[in-house]
Amino acid sequence: MEDTLKIHDPDALHNAAMAIMKARKVLIFGKGSSYLVCKDLEMKLRRINKFAIAQGESHEQLVDASFINQNDAIVFISNSGKTTEIISAALLAKERKATIISIVKLGSSLLAELSDITLYTTSLEGEFRSAAMTSRISQFCVVDALFTNCAYMDIDKSVKMLEVTYQTFKKYRR
Repeated sequence: MEDTLKIHDPDALHNAAMAIMKARKVLIFGKGSSYLVCKDLEMKLRRINKFAIAQGESHEQLVDASFINQNDAIVFISNSGKTTEIISAALLAKERKATIISIVKLGSSLLAELSDITLYTTSLEGEFRSAAMTSRISQFCVVDALFTNCAYMDIDKSVKMLEVTYQTFKKYRR
Protein backbone atom coordinates (compact mmCIF):
# COMPACT_ATOMS: atom_id res chain seq x y z
CA MET A 1 0.00 0.00 0.00
CA GLU A 2 2.74 2.43 0.95
CA ASP A 3 4.58 1.82 -2.32
CA THR A 4 1.36 2.34 -4.29
CA LEU A 5 0.82 5.65 -2.47
CA LYS A 6 4.34 6.76 -3.43
CA ILE A 7 3.51 6.49 -7.14
CA HIS A 8 0.03 8.02 -6.78
CA ASP A 9 -0.79 10.49 -9.58
CA PRO A 10 -3.55 12.86 -8.38
CA ASP A 11 -4.13 14.25 -11.89
CA ALA A 12 -4.67 10.81 -13.39
CA LEU A 13 -7.01 9.92 -10.52
CA HIS A 14 -9.01 13.12 -11.02
CA ASN A 15 -9.19 12.58 -14.80
CA ALA A 16 -10.36 8.99 -14.30
CA ALA A 17 -13.07 10.11 -11.87
CA MET A 18 -14.23 12.81 -14.29
CA ALA A 19 -14.41 10.30 -17.15
CA ILE A 20 -16.42 7.88 -15.02
CA MET A 21 -18.89 10.47 -13.78
CA LYS A 22 -19.42 11.94 -17.27
CA ALA A 23 -19.89 8.51 -18.86
CA ARG A 24 -23.27 7.24 -19.98
CA LYS A 25 -22.31 3.84 -18.60
CA VAL A 26 -19.25 2.35 -16.98
CA LEU A 27 -17.98 -1.17 -17.62
CA ILE A 28 -15.41 -2.67 -15.25
CA PHE A 29 -13.47 -5.70 -16.46
CA GLY A 30 -11.03 -8.01 -14.70
CA LYS A 31 -10.12 -11.68 -14.40
CA GLY A 32 -9.49 -13.84 -11.35
CA SER A 33 -8.59 -11.91 -8.21
CA SER A 34 -8.81 -8.61 -10.08
CA TYR A 35 -12.48 -9.33 -10.75
CA LEU A 36 -13.16 -9.13 -7.00
CA VAL A 37 -11.88 -5.56 -7.14
CA CYS A 38 -14.12 -4.89 -10.16
CA LYS A 39 -17.19 -5.95 -8.17
CA ASP A 40 -16.17 -3.66 -5.32
CA LEU A 41 -15.95 -0.65 -7.65
CA GLU A 42 -19.23 -1.58 -9.31
CA MET A 43 -21.09 -1.65 -5.99
CA LYS A 44 -19.55 1.61 -4.81
CA LEU A 45 -20.56 3.41 -8.01
CA ARG A 46 -24.06 1.94 -7.95
CA ARG A 47 -24.55 3.25 -4.41
CA ILE A 48 -24.19 6.79 -5.75
CA ASN A 49 -26.54 5.94 -8.64
CA LYS A 50 -23.85 5.63 -11.34
CA PHE A 51 -24.66 2.95 -13.91
CA ALA A 52 -21.85 0.39 -13.76
CA ILE A 53 -21.43 -3.27 -14.68
CA ALA A 54 -18.53 -5.48 -13.62
CA GLN A 55 -17.72 -8.49 -15.79
CA GLY A 56 -15.24 -11.25 -15.13
CA GLU A 57 -16.13 -13.66 -17.91
CA SER A 58 -14.39 -13.12 -21.26
CA HIS A 59 -17.38 -13.69 -23.55
CA GLU A 60 -19.60 -11.35 -21.52
CA GLN A 61 -16.84 -8.73 -21.58
CA LEU A 62 -16.70 -8.87 -25.38
CA VAL A 63 -20.49 -8.72 -25.69
CA ASP A 64 -20.73 -5.67 -23.40
CA ALA A 65 -17.76 -3.95 -25.07
CA SER A 66 -19.45 -4.41 -28.46
CA PHE A 67 -22.12 -1.89 -27.47
CA ILE A 68 -20.06 0.94 -26.00
CA ASN A 69 -19.09 4.20 -27.64
CA GLN A 70 -17.35 7.52 -27.04
CA ASN A 71 -19.91 8.38 -24.35
CA ASP A 72 -18.85 5.44 -22.18
CA ALA A 73 -15.94 4.57 -19.94
CA ILE A 74 -14.41 1.17 -19.38
CA VAL A 75 -12.16 0.36 -16.43
CA PHE A 76 -9.75 -2.54 -16.79
CA ILE A 77 -8.21 -3.97 -13.64
CA SER A 78 -5.25 -6.25 -14.29
CA ASN A 79 -2.12 -6.70 -12.21
CA SER A 80 0.06 -7.68 -15.18
CA GLY A 81 -1.71 -5.63 -17.83
CA LYS A 82 -1.00 -8.54 -20.17
CA THR A 83 -3.93 -10.93 -19.69
CA THR A 84 -4.98 -12.05 -23.17
CA GLU A 85 -8.74 -11.78 -22.61
CA ILE A 86 -8.41 -8.33 -21.06
CA ILE A 87 -6.24 -7.13 -23.96
CA SER A 88 -8.86 -8.39 -26.44
CA ALA A 89 -11.59 -6.42 -24.68
CA ALA A 90 -9.34 -3.34 -24.48
CA LEU A 91 -8.65 -3.51 -28.22
CA LEU A 92 -12.40 -3.66 -28.86
CA ALA A 93 -13.01 -0.73 -26.48
CA LYS A 94 -10.36 1.25 -28.37
CA GLU A 95 -12.15 0.50 -31.67
CA ARG A 96 -15.44 1.61 -30.12
CA LYS A 97 -13.79 4.89 -28.96
CA ALA A 98 -14.74 4.51 -25.29
CA THR A 99 -12.55 6.12 -22.65
CA ILE A 100 -10.20 3.41 -21.35
CA ILE A 101 -9.04 3.57 -17.75
CA SER A 102 -6.66 0.93 -16.47
CA ILE A 103 -5.47 -0.06 -13.03
CA VAL A 104 -2.22 -1.96 -13.55
CA LYS A 105 1.09 -2.74 -11.90
CA LEU A 106 3.78 -0.15 -12.53
CA GLY A 107 5.88 -1.05 -15.54
CA SER A 108 5.43 -1.67 -19.22
CA SER A 109 2.25 -3.39 -20.39
CA LEU A 110 0.08 -3.42 -23.47
CA LEU A 111 -2.98 -2.53 -21.38
CA ALA A 112 -1.30 0.65 -20.10
CA GLU A 113 -0.36 1.56 -23.67
CA LEU A 114 -3.96 1.11 -24.85
CA SER A 115 -5.36 3.22 -22.00
CA ASP A 116 -6.36 6.85 -22.06
CA ILE A 117 -5.80 7.06 -18.29
CA THR A 118 -3.61 4.70 -16.28
CA LEU A 119 -3.62 4.33 -12.50
CA TYR A 120 -0.62 2.37 -11.28
CA THR A 121 -0.21 -0.03 -8.38
CA THR A 122 2.81 -1.79 -6.96
CA SER A 123 3.04 -5.43 -6.06
CA LEU A 124 5.69 -7.55 -4.41
CA GLU A 125 4.34 -10.80 -5.87
CA GLY A 126 6.44 -12.95 -8.13
CA GLU A 127 5.25 -15.34 -10.78
CA PHE A 128 3.73 -17.60 -8.12
CA ARG A 129 0.95 -15.41 -6.73
CA SER A 130 -0.50 -16.97 -3.60
CA ALA A 131 -4.09 -15.66 -3.68
CA ALA A 132 -2.80 -12.43 -5.27
CA MET A 133 -2.96 -10.68 -1.90
CA THR A 134 -0.58 -7.75 -2.34
CA SER A 135 -1.78 -6.89 -5.83
CA ARG A 136 -5.42 -7.10 -4.79
CA ILE A 137 -4.87 -4.91 -1.72
CA SER A 138 -3.11 -2.30 -3.87
CA GLN A 139 -5.95 -2.44 -6.39
CA PHE A 140 -8.56 -1.99 -3.63
CA CYS A 141 -6.67 1.10 -2.40
CA VAL A 142 -6.69 2.65 -5.86
CA VAL A 143 -10.39 1.79 -6.31
CA ASP A 144 -11.23 3.41 -2.96
CA ALA A 145 -9.37 6.57 -3.98
CA LEU A 146 -11.07 6.53 -7.38
CA PHE A 147 -14.53 6.12 -5.86
CA THR A 148 -13.88 8.92 -3.36
CA ASN A 149 -12.90 11.22 -6.23
CA CYS A 150 -16.04 10.20 -8.13
CA ALA A 151 -18.26 10.90 -5.13
CA TYR A 152 -16.66 14.31 -4.60
CA MET A 153 -17.46 15.36 -8.18
CA ASP A 154 -20.95 16.13 -6.84
CA ILE A 155 -20.69 15.54 -3.12
CA ASP A 156 -24.21 16.77 -2.29
CA LYS A 157 -25.79 14.35 -4.76
CA SER A 158 -23.49 11.53 -3.64
CA VAL A 159 -24.42 12.02 0.01
CA LYS A 160 -28.11 11.96 -0.93
CA MET A 161 -27.68 8.77 -2.96
CA LEU A 162 -25.73 7.09 -0.15
CA GLU A 163 -28.54 8.06 2.23
CA VAL A 164 -31.09 6.50 -0.13
CA THR A 165 -29.17 3.23 -0.25
CA TYR A 166 -28.65 3.30 3.53
CA GLN A 167 -32.39 3.81 4.12
CA THR A 168 -33.22 1.03 1.64
CA PHE A 169 -30.97 -1.44 3.45
CA LYS A 170 -32.32 -0.31 6.82
CA LYS A 171 -35.92 -0.75 5.68
CA TYR A 172 -35.51 -4.18 4.08
CA ARG A 173 -32.97 -5.79 6.40
CA ARG A 174 -34.69 -8.36 8.58
